[in-house]
Amino acid sequence: MGKSKNAAYRAVIDTAISRIFLNVTIFLPPLALVAIESMHLMPKGFKATTAVEAILISGELYLAVTTGIAMFPQQGKIDVSLLESEF
Repeated sequence: MGKSKNAAYRAVIDTAISRIFLNVTIFLPPLALVAIESMHLMPKGFKATTAVEAILISGELYLAVTTGIAMFPQQGKIDVSLLESEF
C-alpha cells in the first residue's frame, strides 16, 4: 500500500460522492409514490398497494444501488504528477 496523502484524499472524495449519490436515490420511491397518488393511480386494495410499493423499492435497489457502485472503478489510477514529490 502507498502512503500518498493526495491519493488518499482523492479516494475519500470519490467514496463520499458515491455515498451521496446512493443517498439521493433513496428518495426516488417516495417521490414516485407521491406522484402516483396525486394522479389517483394508486390501487385501493392492500395487496395491490403493497405490490406497487414493493416494485418501486425493488426497482430502486436494482437500479440505484448498482449504478452508485458502478460509478467508480474498483481500483483507482492517479497520475504521478498529482502525488507528493517524494513519490
